[in-house]
Formats: sequence, structure tokens, C-alpha cells
Amino acid sequence: MTLVPLLKQSESAVGDLGDLYLEQDSSYDTLVMATRSPHVTIVPQGLVYITKERAQDRTIPSAHLVKSQKTCHAFCVQSAQSGLMQRERTEQRQLHLLPAGLRLAALHKRKQEGFNAIWDDLAAFNQKLNVPGNFLVSFFQQYQKQLAEFVAEFEPVPFQRGAAIAINNEVVGIEIMPNNSALLALWEPLIRDCYGAEALLQSDTVPTPMVMADVLSLDNLVQAVDDLAQQERQWAEAKVEAVLYQFNVKINLIQH
Repeated sequence: MTLVPLLKQSESAVGDLGDLYLEQDSSYDTLVMATRSPHVTIVPQGLVYITKERAQDRTIPSAHLVKSQKTCHAFCVQSAQSGLMQRERTEQRQLHLLPAGLRLAALHKRKQEGFNAIWDDLAAFNQKLNVPGNFLVSFFQQYQKQLAEFVAEFEPVPFQRGAAIAINNEVVGIEIMPNNSALLALWEPLIRDCYGAEALLQSDTVPTPMVMADVLSLDNLVQAVDDLAQQERQWAEAKVEAVLYQFNVKINLIQH
């Protein structure tokens, strides 16, 4: 996986992921979200609650803007657990994001009624990674070590507020937050859960290249490192330009 940082040009005052909390779990397909921040706070698309309560794990398939509190449509991410989450039991819940492929499936089905909309997608995702059943928590438990090691490989840079993410040289996502603090709050679940899971899914599809395989001595190591850095910069610029071109084409088609 390659991550191309997107740096701030301007920033907006918003709350971050740490300001969000569950105000009420009223039904299997509804969560009432609230914020401690005086500013509007973004509920990221694909936000997941994994809980140790005797309650159903849930995801929110759409992004939402919360000023005080807001009722959000939700999907269950396990098929055989009953019960609703309790507001005060925050220490028993963990925030995650859906893996990238499931996040896209949830987005496409975001207007679908009911709580079981992505159970088949969950089952298919788990099957590809040899995880039994259709519980999302089963995937996170089985691959906990790999995901923790994966997220440790990436660090945000100063003033970063977004990223273009590529896996096996193909751009799979572009993430932009209103400010650096909001991105930092989302960083770990974004890299670990969303794109780390996708990288695991694609890890056997492309052979790992030998980096600087032609370096045979220390004498030409410095030049080789400089050459590699230049190649990576050119690759990143080309990928970002291609994505921006496709975006502008789509915008022009919509306007016409």
C-alpha cells in the first residue's frame, strides 16, 4: 500500500471522532449520535461500534453532520447477537471503520431498509480471508496482529488533512477531512481497519517487488536512494493527476 499525503490549503473548525458518542441505541437499524464539540462533527461513513455488551455490533452506512445529536440509519454487522447498546457503557465499545470493500457495499445500500443489508457482503468478505461466518468482529479478532503491524508502518505528516491511498499501484480511496485534528483522530481506524483490511485482501494478488535490487555496494547506495525517491514522487504525482482528471471529467458530465 502507498499513501500520498494531502496537505492543508485551508481548514475549517469541526469536532473530531473523539467528540462523538452514542446518545441512544433505539433499534437495530437506528443509532442516535451526539457530539461534545461546540462545532459540527462528522460521523464518518462506515463507522462501526464493536461492543463487549450483550448487544448487536453496528455500522452507520452514510456520513452525517452532527451539531448536537442526530438519528442515523444503521446496519448490523453480526447476524446472531441480540440486544441494544447502553449509552453509559462506553468503555465496553470500540470504534472501527468498515473494511474498504464493505464500506463501499454499505454506501451503495445506505438507503435500504432493515438492519441485515450487508450480511451477505460480510459473509463473502470473511470467506475470502478464511474467517468463518458473517461477524465483522471475527475478522478483527483473527487479523488483530497483522492489522496492528500494518498501521504501525504509516505515520501522518505535519499539516496533513487527507490522503490518496493506492494498493498494488491502483488508487482505491481518497480521504479528506476539514482539518488536521479531525484526520489524526480518524487515522488509526482509517489505515488499520479500512485500508489495512483491503491490503490484506489483495496481499496475494501481486508479487512484492525487490526494492533497489541492483545496489551491489555502499558506493552507489545514496544515488540509488535518491533515484527511488524521485521515482516515487513521479508515481505519486501521476496518480493524483489521473484521479483529479477523472473527477473533473465526471463533474463536467454532471454539469452538462
